[in-house]
Amino acid sequence: MTLALVCVLFAFGLILGSFFNVLIYRLPRNESILWPSSHCPHCNRKIRAFENIPLVSFLLLRGKCRGCEHPISLQYPLVECATGIALVIAGSILLGPEMRNNIHGFQWVTPVVSITMLLLLIPMSIIDWRLFIIPDSFTLGPLVVGIGIAFIPGGISPLDSLIGALVG
Repeated sequence: MTLALVCVLFAFGLILGSFFNVLIYRLPRNESILWPSSHCPHCNRKIRAFENIPLVSFLLLRGKCRGCEHPISLQYPLVECATGIALVIAGSILLGPEMRNNIHGFQWVTPVVSITMLLLLIPMSIIDWRLFIIPDSFTLGPLVVGIGIAFIPGGISPLDSLIGALVG
């Protein structure tokens, strides 16, 4: 894998991690993940786009809100970095020569769905660790997708999909 691809995957992982932080904060509170836009949970100041760049903004703001100077939780950059690293590792597996040479037709769907579900374990784990709950949106959506991929040619069998659903 080239350095450029590693950087792209890591940057996309940072962005995905930033979204995971939104999920971690808002889903347990039954808040919309779309509205309102990002804001400081302490002073409600709207976070501008240039203050919302994953990892970079945390470093530039020195871990404090620009408005009230309340400390920003280390969770934010840690989740972003963890997601970036996880995506690089997953990408190296998915885009590695053994996978690249063996995936034809729709056979790429199962590894991509598997990686997506594994990445969803990041916000799910943080929510569970902090609040001892797992929101239904983290279990029901992947359940439907997991069963659905059994019907894609070249993917896992319906029996394997059903076993996975029951284990999950």
